[in-house]
Amino acid sequence: MTQPLTIQIDVRKLCAVSQAARPKPDVSRPYLSNVLIETGPSGTIYIATNGHMLLAARDMEATAEAPCAFTIPASAALRISKLTTKYTPHVCCEVDLAGARAAFRGKGEEIVPIEQGGFPEWRKILRAHKKGPAQFDPALLARFQAASKHAGVGNNRVVTLRHAGDAGALVDIGHPDYIGVLMPVKGRSPDGGHISVPDWVAPGRSPC
Repeated sequence: MTQPLTIQIDVRKLCAVSQAARPKPDVSRPYLSNVLIETGPSGTIYIATNGHMLLAARDMEATAEAPCAFTIPASAALRISKLTTKYTPHVCCEVDLAGARAAFRGKGEEIVPIEQGGFPEWRKILRAHKKGPAQFDPALLARFQAASKHAGVGNNRVVTLRHAGDAGALVDIGHPDYIGVLMPVKGRSPDGGHISVPDWVAPGRSPC
């Protein structure tokens, strides 16, 4: 019988990453409304994606005796956050793979269903792309800003798109333990997204 694994989960990072998941389940792709937790002796990584954006966070302090990957519903992150206090952002997570559940314990307990396994090769989209014009959904950028708030970046939160092209842009929310990807909106610009300064705002072209 498989023994349960115990991990100290950083709830701030769990909540931040959950901003990238879909609020409602997708029957064809259920992982889009889950948070993936990859853990082992070297640390833990939290990952979530809704198919248009992805956010990952590392937690080097949260370690497990054996490597393990499982998902929890993203909707559980808020409930788990209520187990923490102002001074203790971590909760104990006991993972029971055989029973397909995890028990999160802090100033209370939350039992969450889990599924063993990971996302379909999510690391492949974390790669550099050539620079070029691209359009991005401002609502998704707002989610990255919400994630930076959970990460404790501060009130002056700036989300940086490191580069853009015909594929995803890497997103920096202002914390070295986080990395995101934002996919551009396609098919909304008839001129290919070319941006230039129009003549009517050039020096000497004032109408008055």
